[in-house]
Amino acid sequence: MDKKQEIIPVNSSIKPKIGKDILELLTSGMYLNPLVLFREYIQNSVDSIDQALEENILQDVSDAEIQINLDHQNRTILIIDNGKGIPNDQFEDTMLSLGDSKKKGTTARGMRGVGRLAGLGYCQSLIFRSSSPEDDYIFEAKWDCRKIKSLLNGNNTLDLVALLEEVVSFKKIKNYLGRPHFFEVEIQKPVRLKWDLLMNENRIREYLSQVAPVPFSNDFSFKRDLEKTIKKDDRNYRYYKIVIKLAEMELELDDQPNSFQIFKPYADSFFLNTTLSDSVHSFESIKIMGMDGETAAVGWILHGSYMGAIPNKALIGGLRARVGNIMIDDKNLFRDCFSEARFSSWTMGEIHVLDNRIIPNGRRDGFEENTHYENMRNYISLT
Repeated sequence: MDKKQEIIPVNSSIKPKIGKDILELLTSGMYLNPLVLFREYIQNSVDSIDQALEENILQDVSDAEIQINLDHQNRTILIIDNGKGIPNDQFEDTMLSLGDSKKKGTTARGMRGVGRLAGLGYCQSLIFRSSSPEDDYIFEAKWDCRKIKSLLNGNNTLDLVALLEEVVSFKKIKNYLGRPHFFEVEIQKPVRLKWDLLMNENRIREYLSQVAPVPFSNDFSFKRDLEKTIKKDDRNYRYYKIVIKLAEMELELDDQPNSFQIFKPYADSFFLNTTLSDSVHSFESIKIMGMDGETAAVGWILHGSYMGAIPNKALIGGLRARVGNIMIDDKNLFRDCFSEARFSSWTMGEIHVLDNRIIPNGRRDGFEENTHYENMRNYISLT
C-alpha cells in the first residue's frame, strides 16, 4: 500500500568536529616523497616574489633570490626568500589557517593552504619567520613536531584546534636583520633518511633542477629559443634564482664553492650509457588548443638522434607538464599517450599549462580529471 510519508527536518545542534588525525593526512599522508617539502616551500616563495613584483616592492625578477642554506653540523635547513613576506597583523591567522588559501582563483601556484605543512613529518621542529616592508617586527611561529607525533599517537580526545594550541607557539622580535621583507622556513633536525636525503645538496639540486622554476643554463644553445617559445603565449612565464649554500665551516673543510645556483639539466649533449652519447640538433614548438578555441598549453620537444631511452640519471627524459613553471608529477605523466609507452623515455620536452581549468590535484602528482585535461591528453596522443 502506498502511503505518503511525512518527512520531518531535524535541526541538529551537534557541531562538526575535525579530529587531530586530519593533520597526519595533510602531512605525511599527503607528501610521500620527502623532497617535496622543498617544492612546496619554493612554490610559496615564488608566489611571494610575484606579489612583491606586482606591488613594486621588487623592481625586477632579477632582484629576487631564494636561498636554501644547509648546515650539516647543526642539522638545520633554512629556506629564505625576499618576497613580500606576511604582514605582522596577518601572520598568526595565516599560520593557523589550514586549507584556507587566499590564492585560489589567482595566478598563484599554491591554492589549497596546506603546503607549509609539508615539513611537519620530517623534522623535530619547524619554524616560520616573516616580515613585510611596513613592519617593525619579525614574527615567528614554531611547530613542535615531536610533540605533534606524540599527541597523534597518544590516547587522547584532542581535536585539531586543541592540538594546534598545544604544538604551535608564537613570538615577535625587533627586526634587526636588515631585511625589510622576507619569509623564512627553518627545518631543525630533519630525519636521517637514505643518503641523508633532506641534507644531501646533490639530491636536492637534482630534484629541484627538474621541478622548480629555474632557468636553463647559459651554456645550453637552445635556451633563448625555448624561452621565447613559451613567453610568446605565457605572459606570466618566469624563472627564479635559487641558490644552495653550505655552512662556511663545511666549505673550508671540503674545498667546495660557497654556493651554487640551480639550473634546468638540459644540455647540448647527453649520455645514453657509458659509451654512447647523443646531442640536441633542433626543437619543435607545441601549441595545444582548448575546447573553446583558446590556447590551453604551449611547449616544446627537443630532437636528438633517437638512439634509445634516455637514462633516469640524465634527468631530462620524458614529456613533462608544468604549471607556473613548476613540474607536475614526473617524467612519466604522459607515458600512456605514446603509441608505445617505452618511447616516452626517448623524448625530451615540456608542456606549460595555461588553461586554469586544467588543475593540479592536491599532491601535484597529476591533474584533476575533467574534459579540459582529457582534451590536452588527446592532443598529445595525436601529436
